[in-house]
Amino acid sequence: MDNLINAGFEKEGYVQVINNELNEFDNENSGFSLLINFEGKKILFDFGIGREVKENLLKIGLTEEDIDFFVLSHGHIDHTQGIKYLTLNEKKKFICHPRALEGKFFEGRSIGFPLTKEYLENHFEIICSKEPYEIIKDKVFFLGEIPRENLLNEKNFPGKLADGSIDFCIDDSAIALKTDKGILLIVGCSHSGIDNIINYSKGLFNNEKIYGILGGMHMLNLDSLRKVSSILEKENIANIFPTHCIINENKESFPLFQKRLKTFDKVYF
Repeated sequence: MDNLINAGFEKEGYVQVINNELNEFDNENSGFSLLINFEGKKILFDFGIGREVKENLLKIGLTEEDIDFFVLSHGHIDHTQGIKYLTLNEKKKFICHPRALEGKFFEGRSIGFPLTKEYLENHFEIICSKEPYEIIKDKVFFLGEIPRENLLNEKNFPGKLADGSIDFCIDDSAIALKTDKGILLIVGCSHSGIDNIINYSKGLFNNEKIYGILGGMHMLNLDSLRKVSSILEKENIANIFPTHCIINENKESFPLFQKRLKTFDKVYF
């Protein structure tokens, strides 16, 4: 990664924000989606909450037909709802954790995947994997189920599954890109814990350096912001680009998060 945000030229290796809340997280309106352009392939990571992803793809000269792989970080509505507005003439691969398509509820309201698995099967080639899945050979990997070796950062999980049990977001996953300078992690919300994601990635890639992290890190209060800051400082990760689900705090107090990204921002690597 060259630390180039919105550079004045095109190169193939970049991640672009397709949808993200402009200021701070809002349960009703916040959505999230990233475009990964790498090795001649385009990967859409998460699909936002409304029509924004479809509309924003058009604004950068693309349609869903230009996407090679559709990857879901986890099954919450602000990452899934926009999928119902994307239509394809041919089936593309849709990659997620097996439990990402299950019902999720909060105070009796559905906050999970908006479509039936049968509908999805008619439009995509579904790949549900708890194990790491190689999206682009030797370069891009869906991490599958993240082992939670450390205590969860979130002490209270308000969501429920269809059977009434607590939804611990076991489906929360991420993407790892192998770049020339190390591993770039693409995360959706990091419900599984940013420390667990980092540790698992190191184990998968022979302790290769984590060069950067881009995406949602679930810092919705000052306590979680401090904890994540502490973890990332300890890991000495040079490139940190927070986007989704982060409170608006004084940037000077948390210098790691000065590179917060908004919709259409582009990071080259």
